[in-house]
Amino acid sequence: MEDFFERMNILLEEYNEEKPICEMIEKEIELAKNWIEENDFEKPIKPERVLNSIEEKSFKNTLRNIFDDIDI
Repeated sequence: MEDFFERMNILLEEYNEEKPICEMIEKEIELAKNWIEENDFEKPIKPERVLNSIEEKSFKNTLRNIFDDIDI
């Protein structure tokens, strides 16, 4: 929404001599601010990730070498 307000301010500067246009732009800015107040919601809180929590059971204990399947 910051981009929207920046663009509206640019329009206000551009048309500062045109009172009807400035009033319309200001009305749109006010409507946008009201919408933000009504629909302001917080981002959902994500649970904290725990790194390095791999269980040892997930590793296969095999006696095979990684090169056993290579034909020479």
